[in-house]
Amino acid sequence: MKTIAAFVLAASAAALSTPALAQFAKPEDAIKYRQSALTVMATHFGRLGAMVNGKVAFDAKAEVENAAILETLSNLHWAAFGEG
Repeated sequence: MKTIAAFVLAASAAALSTPALAQFAKPEDAIKYRQSALTVMATHFGRLGAMVNGKVAFDAKAEVENAAILETLSNLHWAAFGEG
């Protein structure tokens, strides 16, 4: 969990420090970036959903951690959407 959080923080710092279009050499790079960010988001939504649906026991600490990661990730993938 801490590794993912560190990755998210590093990625957000990189995304915010340079213009979005300069980050991607090819349009395919932006697509891969968006897909990766959304895949990680889906994983964390799945964890929260499992708790909400009673498939796993509720864990308040895990809920807060997953929600914090989702909050950060929700801003990252937008950097990969350029014009057109």
